[in-house]
Amino acid sequence: MQVLPSWGVELAPMTELPPNTRWASIRERLEEQRRDKGLRQDEIGLRVNPPIKQQTVSKYERDLGSLKERGPDFVTEFFQAYEFTEAEVVELLGALFSSLTNLLTGRYSTDLVVVANGTYINVYAAGTGPAWGDDQVLERLYIPGLNGEEGEFIGLKATGDSMAPYLKRGETAIIRRDDGLVNDGDYCAVWLADDGCVIKRLVRELDNGVLLLESLNPPPGEDRYFEAPLGSRVLGKVVRRVTDG
Repeated sequence: MQVLPSWGVELAPMTELPPNTRWASIRERLEEQRRDKGLRQDEIGLRVNPPIKQQTVSKYERDLGSLKERGPDFVTEFFQAYEFTEAEVVELLGALFSSLTNLLTGRYSTDLVVVANGTYINVYAAGTGPAWGDDQVLERLYIPGLNGEEGEFIGLKATGDSMAPYLKRGETAIIRRDDGLVNDGDYCAVWLADDGCVIKRLVRELDNGVLLLESLNPPPGEDRYFEAPLGSRVLGKVVRRVTDG
């Protein structure tokens, strides 16, 4: 299968259509193209590398947000599996990945400027007990509009609700690993002295060097404000969230 230089071309959006309409149009075109070509979803899945299941193809046709997270290279191959022409693939890529600021509303929350590019990051479990380590990657996630060096950003998936509603169980905080960016009042990743990595709000660093942290929704019997164990350190600032919204 021919591989298009998808991210090196100018991606043209479907003109004068709002994001929701563009996405509905992509869904319709995928279903129509599959029917017109006489293709089954399991056949589509076998045409991408590595192959994916019929259920996954069905999910991507319905949930374009999940498809987009796989990144432009995979999406290019996915569209090619439907036997779209090169021009049609480029058009569909433009419709899916352009105007990212609007398209990501409700799923991605960010205070960064969004551009038409992205980065793959490693996602780890957040919370006490499961100590974060480089060999404990839960998943690789493609984040549109995020640019940085390898390892500059990581994701931490909440395993509890102590930071709800800011970050609910199962949602992911994107961390820029630079403690110099974190100021008092910022949400950040904190390494709790070999007891795991957590997402908290930094209240301030006390005179003795101990970190004073805040949980927005502490479990019953635990304080909202608490001092981190001696030896804890800030890993970086939360710059974006991947939510269930």
